[in-house]
Amino acid sequence: RIEEMQTKSAPDSFGIIGENIRTQDNRITSDPMFCVYQKREIVVDADYDYDRIVWVDEDGNEANKLQSRRLELLHENFREPPEKWRRVAVKDIDEFVTCCFTEQGCKDYLAVNGHNLR
Repeated sequence: RIEEMQTKSAPDSFGIIGENIRTQDNRITSDPMFCVYQKREIVVDADYDYDRIVWVDEDGNEANKLQSRRLELLHENFREPPEKWRRVAVKDIDEFVTCCFTEQGCKDYLAVNGHNLR
């Protein structure tokens, strides 16, 4: 068993990662971390911080630009919109996806999984 343990070594990919960490140009930090985030929408209170207002019908479909303008005018003039429409305040937040030790690790992740991110 001791002989078996002595012959095992770390995978070559560990050496490549270590070399990439050591040689990254202009990374002014001793322990670099490269994070991938995606945007996620959350519904928030319209009286506080929000990115945009969305009008949604009873089936969950978002109003087009013309419909949104008309509905917003009704709202601004203190008139009731048609019953099927609801005014929703939306905020885009950053959602953590993954963290890599190298910039190349992030690029590789995005190349494989970027199509799944927003």
